[in-house]
Amino acid sequence: MVKGIFRAQASLLAMGLSLGCVMGTRAQAEDARTPAAKSAAAAEHANRAGNAAKDKAAAGNAAKEKAQERAQAAAKRNAKAPPAVPPASMKAAERKTAFAKEKTGGSKTAGNKAPAKLNEASSKSDAQQEENKLRSELAQAKKFGVTDRRYRTALGHLAKLNYERGDFKDAVPLYKEAVADSKRALDDLKRKKAAKEEIAVETREYAEDLSDLADCYRGEERYGEAADAYKQALKLLDSIGTEDTLQRAAIESELADVYTSMNKYAEAEALYKTVLDRLERKQNAKEPDAKRLDAILVDTLQDYAILLNATKRTKEAEAILNEVRKSLHPYKSESTAHAD
Repeated sequence: MVKGIFRAQASLLAMGLSLGCVMGTRAQAEDARTPAAKSAAAAEHANRAGNAAKDKAAAGNAAKEKAQERAQAAAKRNAKAPPAVPPASMKAAERKTAFAKEKTGGSKTAGNKAPAKLNEASSKSDAQQEENKLRSELAQAKKFGVTDRRYRTALGHLAKLNYERGDFKDAVPLYKEAVADSKRALDDLKRKKAAKEEIAVETREYAEDLSDLADCYRGEERYGEAADAYKQALKLLDSIGTEDTLQRAAIESELADVYTSMNKYAEAEALYKTVLDRLERKQNAKEPDAKRLDAILVDTLQDYAILLNATKRTKEAEAILNEVRKSLHPYKSESTAHAD
């Protein structure tokens, strides 16, 4: 059903190991009754303190050597380990970013630790500046009203920034506000008896805001609330007709992921199959947004494989993953062909 219809690019995540060591100290006591005894005790104390310092240094060096040995062993294990499938909680775009790292070599070497820290500090500073800028734009746009397109666009950008940084605690209330504003805007259009297409466009945006909120709930492992938000989004799409769209396919795929996380495997598998059938029809109809179709397809197949593994159907899972790998790394097949 799915063979030969992939055209996406992506990569797999790498894991790191941090090690530490624990060091202890000694306490010494002194009991001098005469000046001579006091002097002898002081000398003995000094000797013991010197020996303790040497012991401490030796222990520290030994611990460091063991830590280095463990790190080297872990690096060898990671180098030999086969690529792992990204977890089901990752969105399609995040998986594509993760897979892209594999093509370029992915992880940094130990010699790059200092530049990495500088880059991290710089990134945090840039992110804070971006957040301040977006909050300023949001405050300025509020004068137009919360249902105004300018305000809602600024709100969406700020919410997305927090989501991408993994700040779900800050992103959730922003997306909740976006959902509420979309509902108000849609109600206004219906009250004004706007054109059918205008209402449809607003309904799709409302559904997208609900889907974004659900993504944040998943980040917080609030799966029940995530499922409810996804189902509400699908119900909105139903209200404007049974649209066979990529938006519907994406939301259905994400809902199936949530069912998998909730161990509702039967519901998840039925939904995955529905999504794959829908995407196959879109591909056969020459869907113009081929890149998005491919991203949803790869995302769905990987998560379906995770479900199959969870239900002890490893052979079926491996067959799906092999097809995904072939589509994600076509250059390997080409190089093999040239070698022959």
